[in-house]
Amino acid sequence: MEAASHVSITVLCENWARGNLLGEHGLSLWVEVDGTCILFDTGRGRTLFYNARQLDIDLKRADAIVISHGHYDHAGGLSHYLEKYGPTDVYLPQKAFVTRYAPDENRPIGMPHPRSHYDKLGARWRPAGAITRSATVVTVGPHHPHPHSGANRFTYRDADGTPHKDAFSDEQILVIQTEQGIILVTGCTHTGLDHCLRRGLDAAGTARLYGLIGGLHLEKARAGFLADVTGRLARHQPQLVGPCHCTGQKAVARIARMLPAAFLPMGTGVTWSHPPEDSL
Repeated sequence: MEAASHVSITVLCENWARGNLLGEHGLSLWVEVDGTCILFDTGRGRTLFYNARQLDIDLKRADAIVISHGHYDHAGGLSHYLEKYGPTDVYLPQKAFVTRYAPDENRPIGMPHPRSHYDKLGARWRPAGAITRSATVVTVGPHHPHPHSGANRFTYRDADGTPHKDAFSDEQILVIQTEQGIILVTGCTHTGLDHCLRRGLDAAGTARLYGLIGGLHLEKARAGFLADVTGRLARHQPQLVGPCHCTGQKAVARIARMLPAAFLPMGTGVTWSHPPEDSL
């Protein structure tokens, strides 16, 4: 991978919002890498277009859409985008259309529509791989997170209704190379933060983590595990950490205390740029 000279990331949809923007339980990030525009996740679809207008972001400029995993709060806006703007390259996880359920609930939380619906709207499906020479989509692969992490309590069902624990082996992350190290963009890290970090660093062939932005799914993590995993993150000495969405307030507070210089308070409307002088 080649080092990008300019990267900017703007939060389009997130659980918290600033000013006249709207929040929702979901995640969508607008990522620009040397002029290439990437829509990373689409939130639930309720606030995406309104927030983009308020932030003066022209969504039709997206060269690609990346869906981190097949949950409604990350892929809910995909059909609305395709209806409005037409055929687009979509980097979709291989198992995105399995029937997924919330923990301990008989409530489906997967993709809002079947694959055929998106096909008719012009989705051009793309496997994980390079979007540019500096940005690549990586499938995290199978991994069972620590039982105390709380990151993976979800299930999926076969066509006959048989439930299984969801390993999220097809979850995708976005890895951006810079001279300072990689920027890792995540949806939820259902397979565990440590695993996703390793996969991102290995994909770029580096040991240097420059930044981490996205959901870390530590909301249900036990205190001891939370201390361990945030401690391991701190040892990477990142210059940017923007935890949001499913990370949980206790985890966000711990990261802020452990990495005060790197911590970026998140919320809809937040923008971070590399070089950093343009960040808000």
